[in-house]
Amino acid sequence: MATALTLRPGDPVGDPPDNLQRVGWITVRGATATEADARAAEALSTVRGEVRASRDS
Repeated sequence: MATALTLRPGDPVGDPPDNLQRVGWITVRGATATEADARAAEALSTVRGEVRASRDS
């Protein structure tokens, strides 16, 4: 499994113009699609995100 975050707490988040502007990602492998899905679900269950409207809006 590999994970990455491209932003830090407090960084502004805008509308991503393309797939390269995402906040982060999780990559998993499994011997079967079912195993990979289970690993992805487990990894995703540990991620929490919170987005607040900026004061400039």
